[in-house]
Amino acid sequence: MRVLFDHQIFDAQVHGGISRYFYELLKRFKVSGSEFLLGFTKTQNAYLLEEQSLGLGRSNSNFNRDPFSRGLRFIRRNLPRARRDAYLRNHSVELLDYDLFHPTYYDPYFLEKLKEKPFVLTVYDMIHETFPEQFASHDPVPSFKKQLAIKARRILAISNTTKQDLIRILKLPEEKIVVTHLGVSVPVNDVSGPRSGLLFVGKRGGYKNFDRMLRACAPVMKRYTDIILTCVGGDAFTEEESTNIAGLGLTNRVIQIQASEEQLTRFYDTSLLFIFPSMYEGFGLPLLEAFARGCPVAAARAGSLPEVAGQAARFFDPANEDEMTQVIFALVDSSTARSDLVAKGYERVKEFSWDATSSLTHQIYRSVVDSK
Repeated sequence: MRVLFDHQIFDAQVHGGISRYFYELLKRFKVSGSEFLLGFTKTQNAYLLEEQSLGLGRSNSNFNRDPFSRGLRFIRRNLPRARRDAYLRNHSVELLDYDLFHPTYYDPYFLEKLKEKPFVLTVYDMIHETFPEQFASHDPVPSFKKQLAIKARRILAISNTTKQDLIRILKLPEEKIVVTHLGVSVPVNDVSGPRSGLLFVGKRGGYKNFDRMLRACAPVMKRYTDIILTCVGGDAFTEEESTNIAGLGLTNRVIQIQASEEQLTRFYDTSLLFIFPSMYEGFGLPLLEAFARGCPVAAARAGSLPEVAGQAARFFDPANEDEMTQVIFALVDSSTARSDLVAKGYERVKEFSWDATSSLTHQIYRSVVDSK
């Protein structure tokens, strides 16, 4: 069985949860006995560049070695090198020989070119549909997603929350959707060390609920004057965010940094508490990362976060600032409560693995190909 993946998410992300998901699937193709093809010749995606076992560098080696696709030979012989990659990105579903197509995001550019080849679609979340006011009115993602979800042979949803949202919002049949939970990529570390400060990870705008979390942290940080809130990722603080931080009397105590994945892992290792206040998540990979590194978690009772965290996090209503403050205080005040969450986190993270994700995904691939 040969599965074709396209360029979309690898063009969009150098790092990121969705490209990490596809990278983890690709890594396991040899174990599955299947082959993969990529519909592009070059990439800047860090995961693909760093994984030598995939045979990928800055050029896609399938492009150079695939003996089955006459379309690739046509590209090599007839197109200047500068045009090859753009041409393949637009025409890979027509040029390459494969059994199944798995687009990496929602652009439906390929639909008319697929002919009789089946495709499966992964849906990561229904954030655009849940919070439409937080996106541009002309954002094509909702309409693209709906179009592909209707036409896909099977849909992979990364959580039960996402599956139920698909059924509720798009009226899709339940039997078309299979839940394939994600795994954890950071190694488990059960060696404890000194911890201090609060940790927030990722983008901060809109449904990510950062401003409310910032206000909820302020009373804790005023009582414990040595606590720093570190925000990893996202862009630099906006002028409005900086003004809000100053207004709370927290200038120089709320910092934003960019970090590599290795550096982020060290923040999980050394933070007193990881706070995940999002109003909605399709899965929530940082939960598993924190669990794996022994970092206690306070999380919103929203979206897929309770589904993923189970009993291993202390939850709060993301719309209730006072409750959020109470939960943060309770965990900062009590080393016993934090230790209890750490132990539960180590147990919870065992329930998620990329091997399991990959195995189930390949079963779905095979069922679709066999039913053609």
